[in-house]
Amino acid sequence: MQFQKSNTKFKVAILGLGHQALEDYLPAVLASKDVYLSGIVEIDEEKISLFQKEHKEIPIYKSFDHLLKDQKINFVIITLPHYLHYDATKKTIQNKIHVLKEKPMAISLNQAKELKKLAEKKQCSNCSYNAKKVQSYLFNIYAVNRQNW
Repeated sequence: MQFQKSNTKFKVAILGLGHQALEDYLPAVLASKDVYLSGIVEIDEEKISLFQKEHKEIPIYKSFDHLLKDQKINFVIITLPHYLHYDATKKTIQNKIHVLKEKPMAISLNQAKELKKLAEKKQCSNCSYNAKKVQSYLFNIYAVNRQNW
């Protein structure tokens, strides 16, 4: 699997600005010396407004398609409601971008099988896990394994 980095940092995007994005992923991304936050996708105007008060420098996109046209991303962190994981994961993998997301991998066995097959075909990682159990190790995984991607 090829995992391209740019300017010595991995470029990441976060989909969704819910509690988990704000409390778990965003602090880890901003604290990492190996990861650069290229943008966030969010449609809720209130969440966008609150976020931009503290993070004016981080681009916000109202659609994943706009982010994909504007940015070269290495991996995406999906923090959307579970029923949206499948479509977001599929689009990400179709664009040959690695996926990191909170469990579940999908909401049906058929979706999980399809995403696994697509990830293999596109040579992308599709990682699902329980963030509460691994959040302190989240980006250490990338730092340790980046030479293998």
